[in-house]
Amino acid sequence: MSKKTVEILSKNRAQSLAALKDKKGRESSGKVILEGVRLMNQLAIYGVYPEEIFHVAGFELGSLKVAEAVPSYECKDFQLKRFCDTDSPPKVAGLYPLPTASKVAFRKAFYLDRIADPGNLGTIFRLSKAFGMDAILLNEGCAELGSPKVIRASLGAVYSLPFSYVLPSELDAESWRIVGTEAAAKLRLRSFSLSEGESTLIVLGSEAHGLSEEVKRRCHQTLSIEMLPESESINVSVAAGIIAHHLYEL
Repeated sequence: MSKKTVEILSKNRAQSLAALKDKKGRESSGKVILEGVRLMNQLAIYGVYPEEIFHVAGFELGSLKVAEAVPSYECKDFQLKRFCDTDSPPKVAGLYPLPTASKVAFRKAFYLDRIADPGNLGTIFRLSKAFGMDAILLNEGCAELGSPKVIRASLGAVYSLPFSYVLPSELDAESWRIVGTEAAAKLRLRSFSLSEGESTLIVLGSEAHGLSEEVKRRCHQTLSIEMLPESESINVSVAAGIIAHHLYEL
């Protein structure tokens, strides 16, 4: 971005932006505030740009990979803190559209069953994008995908990796090979591979409760990740990363 005239953010505008810290405000407006150069520049790589930029005095706009035409507003630190999600926000934030669901054909995808922690959900998206998963399907028991915490943990991958919401009753057991994940499963990940011409859906269950009974009934088989017998179960986002990496070149 080259230098340009920057307007001062008004008190009323800062107050209206503060409503986006709540889920209701985000859903009613279709907008979200996202913070920091790293996230904003990664979103630009994905072709997602802010509608407006908010920054403190002295911030170098040239560090952002954003078109010059995007309106920019200078604001105070306390104003930025008022409408940003973190307690100590960076010096810049942007107003973005919420990520939107889209259906896509897949060869390998995750189905997320009630992944309620925003950090875990975002990290699963980030790892899935990094290791070439085709899509993520999730049910309504998952955390809000438009949450800044989820988007930040995903490093913007929620905008780049296709996702859609699918009820357990809508899981297509005739068209998809549905594979659950359970610590006690006899099929080990090391021995698991994709089938040619078949869509494989790997199911990851709730952090606290695992797979729901309704989802488990629709699985054709279950698999486990090999680990030392005295080990505790691993975090669901870590499990997703291990599985996605195993499938990376299959």
